[in-house]
Amino acid sequence: MPGGVTLVERRRGFGPFERLYVPTLVRALCIPLRHLLSNLVAGMRGRALSSFTQPLAEEPALLPVGCLGMPVLVAGDDGAPLCVACGLCAIACPSRCIDVLASDARGRTAASPERFRIDMARCLFCGLCEEACPEEAIVLSPVMARAHADRGALVHEIEHLLVPADLLEPSLQRVRELTRAIRPDPPQLRVVAGEGGV
Repeated sequence: MPGGVTLVERRRGFGPFERLYVPTLVRALCIPLRHLLSNLVAGMRGRALSSFTQPLAEEPALLPVGCLGMPVLVAGDDGAPLCVACGLCAIACPSRCIDVLASDARGRTAASPERFRIDMARCLFCGLCEEACPEEAIVLSPVMARAHADRGALVHEIEHLLVPADLLEPSLQRVRELTRAIRPDPPQLRVVAGEGGV
């Protein structure tokens, strides 16, 4: 079949035993029972218990490698942001939480942001800003947003958003892989002699 479509045959009905959801209920209750018995046996033998809870106030959260947290700006070697203030991140943002104002680019090779502000109270952590950025200047970091009693404290300015590029290497690598998957390398143009120039 074109496109590699796989047809899956599904059963039409359920038996009377399955309609009572008894097998699923028994399987669901076996999981906590297994953990309870393994911890009980481990405690009686003097071994450490296998705990899945984590005291978040005392210990930082152990996040998985691919966790997407707050958007931050990537700082170059000189400490300046890599952002060229094109505003594509603000356009792509569905919650309109990014505010970018470009500074005057006279005397420089590229524009830089005079103001770059993200309202973390409105941010969806969706990653559309990093997909839209042509310079890999904004990425989702593994740092999660902090809770504040004051809503104004969740508005981050450019000086709070700058993070050195070496600290964001896993996030930048993920963005590069995503960019290669979305926009593969363009085909190389070849000029043949005698057929006109481009």
